[in-house]
Amino acid sequence: MVKNTEIKQEFDLFAEVWNVYKTLLPIRPRNDTQYWGEAVEKVSDIM
Repeated sequence: MVKNTEIKQEFDLFAEVWNVYKTLLPIRPRNDTQYWGEAVEKVSDIM
């Protein structure tokens, strides 16, 4: 059985990923190295 603390942890992680996704919109071309560098940094922070 899943505990409430586990659900909250998963929800918080999902919310954090969703917020990063929203800040990265619109997705930029592959050659925009500054954009992709920032994207990788934001995802790495979550990890």
